[in-house]
Amino acid sequence: MRMKKPLSLAISMAALGSNALVVPNLALAQADDKEMIEEITVTGSRIKRADFESISPVTTVDSERFSLAGPLGTEQLLNQLPQVLPGLTNTSNNPGDGTASVDLRGLGSKRTMVLVNGRRMVPTGQDGTVDINNIPSSLIEKVEVVTGGASAIYGSDAIAGVVNFVMKKDFEGVEISARQAQTSEGDGDRIDLDLTFGSNFDGGKGNAVMYFGYSKRDEVFAAARKFSSEALGDFIRDEKNYPGVEPYLYPFGSSGIPGTRVFGTANFNDGTSNRGGARFTPDGNAVPYDGSTDSYNFAPVNYLQLPQERYTFNAFANYELNKNARVYGEALYVQHKTPRQLAPTPAQVTNVLFDYANSPYLTQDAKDMFANSFDSNGDGVAEITRLRRRLLENDARRSDDQLTTFRFVLGAD
Repeated sequence: MRMKKPLSLAISMAALGSNALVVPNLALAQADDKEMIEEITVTGSRIKRADFESISPVTTVDSERFSLAGPLGTEQLLNQLPQVLPGLTNTSNNPGDGTASVDLRGLGSKRTMVLVNGRRMVPTGQDGTVDINNIPSSLIEKVEVVTGGASAIYGSDAIAGVVNFVMKKDFEGVEISARQAQTSEGDGDRIDLDLTFGSNFDGGKGNAVMYFGYSKRDEVFAAARKFSSEALGDFIRDEKNYPGVEPYLYPFGSSGIPGTRVFGTANFNDGTSNRGGARFTPDGNAVPYDGSTDSYNFAPVNYLQLPQERYTFNAFANYELNKNARVYGEALYVQHKTPRQLAPTPAQVTNVLFDYANSPYLTQDAKDMFANSFDSNGDGVAEITRLRRRLLENDARRSDDQLTTFRFVLGAD
């Protein structure tokens, strides 16, 4: 064929089911003005990848993805995969203890096996959950994710699948990295400092590498964001009782309020009744309880991002004795401290006998409410089935989780 313009030709063919790549004969003629083909690119599927070699599909995440992720945690990068549902992360306050887990197919972290170089990682909790942030991202060569058939090999711990972290076996040199990040609102600062050094020895037969890491993350409270500053609930449409009303979000606080709530139908002196019960004002009076306005908003004092401080040490070594034998060793030490915080405790008691008639803290209207509603025999003692009160005097519920993890491996293959 005669070409009027310069031509850049790309031929892409995949040799499926054959060891040869066949390119058809092409007759290319130059133009009279000696225009030439600039480039011919031939691509194929001859690159060896584990994704296509096993019966069960394998998803591979290479080290470049972890380098580009920057200060994101390992769990945040894996959570971007379609097979993974978020497990415990840096935003898990209740439940949560500062660890990060991976949950394949939503079957739970306890049913997801975590391996390092094909061997089980030491669990962080008694339920077998592994804190994957104990694995230094700078030393990860690749991550292999298998979501089918793994339980036949590894047992019930791998019903959801297996995540295998393959570490670098030939790291050489020194790598120092420092990363800093914060939210778009200017808070929640996080810094990560990493030092990695390693070397080959004995003519490349062996390699040893060590890693030291430090990470510190500041807290963010739910009150700092409009979308999280108020506890919300789902109103599900009930065609029978609310015909034509679409589902929506509404303020959904706790019935454990600072002023104490009495459950059951409350009858007041003005002749009104309230099936939602009564609550008490600071002066000791009883008024109808309205869940849409009187419920306690427990969200603001909760953590939206947990603070954390973490120290990490990892060491890997391997040595090739001969073409058929290799020895290896691995060591891990991690210590981290993570506080948690929840709203003050909501106390609840049931089946209470309350001598309201002799209480010096109630107004006469409140005593009349008890007499009209909960005193079945008129003896001045109310039979209350349930009451709740938020103990603001005790302040927020706080706990400090301090976890120390050791792992030592020595073996040969």
